[in-house]
Amino acid sequence: MIEADRDIYPWYEEPRWLAEVFKKDPTVGRQILRRYSFAGTRTYFRSSYASLRINGFEYARLNRDGSFRYGQQNRRLDPTACPPGKLVAALGQMFERLAESGGDSLAIPAWANATHRPEVAAFIRYAAENHQPEHWLESMLLRDVSVLCETYESGRSQVVVGYVGKRGWQFIDMLVLDRRHRELVVLELKVSRSDGRAVTQVAAYAKWVADNKERLLSPAFGYFPNVERPSEFRVAVAFAAPTFTANFTDYVRRHPAGFSTRLFVVKGEWRKGIKVEEMPLPKFARHAGRPPGDLARGRE
Repeated sequence: MIEADRDIYPWYEEPRWLAEVFKKDPTVGRQILRRYSFAGTRTYFRSSYASLRINGFEYARLNRDGSFRYGQQNRRLDPTACPPGKLVAALGQMFERLAESGGDSLAIPAWANATHRPEVAAFIRYAAENHQPEHWLESMLLRDVSVLCETYESGRSQVVVGYVGKRGWQFIDMLVLDRRHRELVVLELKVSRSDGRAVTQVAAYAKWVADNKERLLSPAFGYFPNVERPSEFRVAVAFAAPTFTANFTDYVRRHPAGFSTRLFVVKGEWRKGIKVEEMPLPKFARHAGRPPGDLARGRE
């Protein structure tokens, strides 16, 4: 993995991003974002666009030139023919239906065709086919990471690690900071599938976090801008999923990769509300000399 592109800024550095990447008056971009970003929307910033998302689904992009693109292949939208507000309202209704059905999207196309005009129905059909449950779970955990563990205080999602050949840009699902500001957890989310390969990937991410702790906690870099850099700093890895297959759990237990490992099971109909239970790990997977819930010291 190589160092992240310096032009990729954290999603919450809105004024800096709009000023330095868009090369225009940042107040213009903020006005556009306020106009099209409704309740429940999160904004992710990249080098050339802002991604506007509801429950993890990207419904629009704000591009460098200030234009918006929606839906399939980020097509331009004629506001007079299909007001953005109607798209977002319909998208909210779609997520309510998905939550009620436990994530079953098969009934969405028929409902969209019967309920909305053709332009909106086409957008909703595309959204139903392309929504990503892991991003949905991520968006819910970002609202309150303490549901995972009462000592967790804040989280940041889609943290840029670097560019890896044909695989493209690599992102950590979530970085979670504890209340003492001494422990940073690399959190991997799995919804649709759980396999052992994720453990190797997350171990590499954890090493990157340990090697870049000064930058991650630096106010200039911005991921945790109001945190004083502690003299003691530890890194851990954690996994959250509705279910863990036996081989995945066994793989995690036998390969802690030098960092403590925690498993969180997201219980029940998590789309309606998060309930989490931590799975116990056997003694050989715990860091020697530390209590089960403590985090192993990261590499200095």
